[in-house]
Amino acid sequence: MIQYSRVDGHDFARISIRGKGEDWDAPVNPTHDIFCIRSKAWNTHDNHAEGWQIQLPDLSPNGSQSMNIQNIALEFNESWNKDLPKSYYELMSETSARGFLARLLYNRYLNDSITPQIWIIVKNGQWTIDPERQGTAEPWYDYDTDYVHVSPYFSCPHRLRKHDFDGVFRNVIKFEYSLDVLGAACERDHLDYMPRDYDGDWGFYESFDISYDVKFLAQRDMQIGTCTGRGPDEDEEEEEEEEDVDMGF
Repeated sequence: MIQYSRVDGHDFARISIRGKGEDWDAPVNPTHDIFCIRSKAWNTHDNHAEGWQIQLPDLSPNGSQSMNIQNIALEFNESWNKDLPKSYYELMSETSARGFLARLLYNRYLNDSITPQIWIIVKNGQWTIDPERQGTAEPWYDYDTDYVHVSPYFSCPHRLRKHDFDGVFRNVIKFEYSLDVLGAACERDHLDYMPRDYDGDWGFYESFDISYDVKFLAQRDMQIGTCTGRGPDEDEEEEEEEEDVDMGF
């Protein structure tokens, strides 16, 4: 049940949630908080003439009304990479979480929408702070877990090369890349589509990425520090070099 409340002078809603066999109420702000979406059916309508808005019912003293949610999230599942269709349109036809994501991204593109912001929750994936960025953002608090906004940075730098962490974020990026490859066929569907210019100075075309502004959330307690020692690949390379050395004795 959603009930109207005010916190520090701001309009909030209160949502009743069941977690671990307990019922509890949480104050939520539809314009700030992130709402994770789950569904058994994943059905949506096929009308893309207008930008979609996901709304939260608000039982205000002024009468029942709905409020647009500004941030939504989907939990990444490694099965998203399995048996991907050969076209983006076929992917959109799926009644699945990845099909819903594909439709939502397509709708946002056609309507130049900036909301809702889409987040991908990456559970149980190790992550580290990108060396080019300083610090981490303020966390979001779930029932029993803290999440932070992270860059899809999944390798630890070493002198010669990088080595992966647990591979979870690599699978996330693999799926995002597949989305963009399939989504390239949708670029011409926009009413104001114009061919992208070739950049002669740099020698490339600007790519169209349908998932360009998707953001990522990871569990804060899955953060690990960057290593300062040698990576496993470097150790293997050193061993190979030693084996190749012929001292001539």
